[in-house]
Amino acid sequence: MFYNIPNNRDDNLFIFPGNSTTSASAEYIAWTIPSSASYISMIVIGPGGNGGLGRADVIGTTKGGGGGGGSGGISKAIFRTRVLPSTLHLSFESNRTTISLEPVDTNPANVRIIYANGGSTGSTATGAAVAAGGSGASPASTSGTGLPPFITSALSFSVFGGQAGGGSAGISPGFMLTGTYCLHGGAAGGSTTVAPAYGNGGNIVSSVDFFPSVAVGTGSAGGRGGDGGHGTWFWKPYLLGLGGGGGGAGATLPGRGGNGAYGCGGGGGGSCVTSDPEAYGRGGPGLIILKCF
Repeated sequence: MFYNIPNNRDDNLFIFPGNSTTSASAEYIAWTIPSSASYISMIVIGPGGNGGLGRADVIGTTKGGGGGGGSGGISKAIFRTRVLPSTLHLSFESNRTTISLEPVDTNPANVRIIYANGGSTGSTATGAAVAAGGSGASPASTSGTGLPPFITSALSFSVFGGQAGGGSAGISPGFMLTGTYCLHGGAAGGSTTVAPAYGNGGNIVSSVDFFPSVAVGTGSAGGRGGDGGHGTWFWKPYLLGLGGGGGGAGATLPGRGGNGAYGCGGGGGGSCVTSDPEAYGRGGPGLIILKCF
């Protein structure tokens, strides 16, 4: 599901992947700053939103596919270690990824050093129309601590909402011109028309040759729709995450949406006759990358 995450072979590079966004409880990690570090570069990625479910209804009706989940936010800052405590507290929640001053479960704003919000969940289809995709999160770099970052940037250009229909959701090549961090929302599930015709789920495609597309879930007149492909995550040459592909419409059961890569939206489920409450793609968990120097 997740590719090209480097191992922590560099003594000054620390990578903390979160657990699934569907986890019932948050994950907390205490991390001690290396004594040799003068600065810390922090990249915080919020979790992606789950995809929505496709419409379930009787044969011969038009049914919409579920919307794709939105991507999480990305926040980045560089801090001098002299303004920080010796131990930082990392948390991965269903709606936010945070670095804090204190191990406080509720993560009040006055102890957050830097955080990134999670993406919105894609809508579930309730009729003939395809469901709306979830919106991308608005990233925030610092909040409430009063600690002055050495350099800070909230990379809002990197955030994409979920796809709100069948077809393809292309990644604009313009992201290369505006920055090197890009997360994508999930694709939508396939719809069914009265004919009946069983639509494919949406895919995630790129006009950039060296980034692959995410597979679509194909529509099926013979049973369950095809499942959408899982998103992938790239470390180099760009920090890039792809959302999950949409599930195909099925004559009986829906195709399942693919899971998003870190911080990316899950794909929407396909339309169907018999509902499957697990047919939505899961949004990718949050991620924290720390570099000391």
